[in-house]
Amino acid sequence: MRALIAASLLVGCGGDDDPARPASSSTEPTGTAVGTGDTASPGPTIVQGPTLAAPPAGDIVPLARELLVATAAPSTLTLRLDDGDRVVQADFPTSQTDHRVPVLGLPAGRTIAVELELRDATGSRVVDAGDIVTTPPPQPFPDLLVRAHDPERMEPGLTVGPLNSEDATYVAAYDDRLELVWLWAGDGVFGDLRLVDGVLVGQHNRQPTTWSLLGEELARWSSDPTSGPNVVPIPYADVHHEVYPAADGSLWTLCKGSVQVDRFPIAEDQPTTFGGPTLLEDQCVAHLAADGTVLAEWWASDLLDTERIGFDSLSHTPNGADWVHLNGLVPTDDGGVVVSSRHQDAVFKVDASGQLVWILGDPTGWGPAFVPYLLSPEGDLSWTYHQHAPMFDDDGVLWLHDNHNHGRTPYTPLLEAEPEHTRLVGFRIDEQAMTVRQVAELGTDVVDGPLFNPSRGDADALPQTGHVLGTWAALPREGAGPLFQDQGLGRTGMRLIELDPTSGEAVLDLRFTGDSATARDGWTMYRAQRAPSLYPDEVVVQILP
Repeated sequence: MRALIAASLLVGCGGDDDPARPASSSTEPTGTAVGTGDTASPGPTIVQGPTLAAPPAGDIVPLARELLVATAAPSTLTLRLDDGDRVVQADFPTSQTDHRVPVLGLPAGRTIAVELELRDATGSRVVDAGDIVTTPPPQPFPDLLVRAHDPERMEPGLTVGPLNSEDATYVAAYDDRLELVWLWAGDGVFGDLRLVDGVLVGQHNRQPTTWSLLGEELARWSSDPTSGPNVVPIPYADVHHEVYPAADGSLWTLCKGSVQVDRFPIAEDQPTTFGGPTLLEDQCVAHLAADGTVLAEWWASDLLDTERIGFDSLSHTPNGADWVHLNGLVPTDDGGVVVSSRHQDAVFKVDASGQLVWILGDPTGWGPAFVPYLLSPEGDLSWTYHQHAPMFDDDGVLWLHDNHNHGRTPYTPLLEAEPEHTRLVGFRIDEQAMTVRQVAELGTDVVDGPLFNPSRGDADALPQTGHVLGTWAALPREGAGPLFQDQGLGRTGMRLIELDPTSGEAVLDLRFTGDSATARDGWTMYRAQRAPSLYPDEVVVQILP
């Protein structure tokens, strides 16, 4: 997938031979030639640099640097980073005279030797560009407890996601060694977030944004023209839960509004007793072009049963009762979109024309007009409750993070409720037959489990291994153990677990918690992903033997 905005991390050449260096860096001297790839050919003539320095937003991205070097004739650049444990090589394919490139993947609290190789028609030149000294993570920062770690079996790439507490927001990237190798430490709060083609695309302060990994805000989609340096106008004051970048540069997201209905259930324990006119918070699926044009806008009240409730549907919001609470979506290849509704305990599909196609969820409580859209189960199946983060794998299986709050709907007797155990679940849907089959269930037997994650969460199907990366985003405890806050920890912690669906085994299991003295409310991560690289797709990155 290409980035939402075609923004290269290769910025223009500056005229300063010795840009300011961060206090955390060693003196990063102009490099010296240490040899050539072909002794009969001198390689490119260097006319400026090389110099290493913090980028302009270096305080936001303390583990990133910029490299500047210029050659007399066009050349290509290879960068090698040696942290004493491994050498990582990045090949930049563009031939040019002025190279200003990001230096990414620098482990925290380490000294990294930087070497570059320049090639032109005359041969190649290898240059020692000096050392970079990085600082440890800022404080407060969550503590990492490793429960399982098998890098040989893990999906390749870096684990990336936002770390949020009441006083701090970070975006962190860990490599396969579990070294912290990139960090965003700015202001505001990140929700849904993806690293796509070397650019962060996600929801920052309830607005779609894109950021370079050098800490530059590239674009912000907002109704407020003063909200950022590069605002793309849209009609929504804020968006929520999902910012999904499409290959054509558009994005899908969710918005809010209000709708008044003639009648609505009066209580969760009386779901078939109705009161008079009621204001509901309505929510929409919005498809936005890269320039902010609204390509589609589909409101939940036009699609779903406004007389049906789930648990928490009567919660108050400024827009009315939180009847539907959309919390995730994924576009489909036929131009439609699959959407998750937390408070309806349902996932539904809308086609390209905005028509309802099917509903996946507990069939209790739906009015007669919606019964034809309900998928019929084949074989043993457990419905999802308060689920998050729909995603299709390459085989067409729909994966969900099934929080499983309450284990029932208000229309089901309490005695029939299932245990509140959060799982990663895969479904295969036959649209023609209007059937659904549960094909996988993961995460119910992890260490110190089963885990109940009451809010947020993710289930990412990984393309190379077929594993699933789950984010238990806001755990108050593990299994039947004591509450985190009773252990001197913050109120919430989180687990990232990569599971092999064939064996059910965890090849990665990480717990993030923090001391209550520094993070009273604890730490959460809305979602995590496994990104192939920190660099744009065109940059070839490899670990040298």
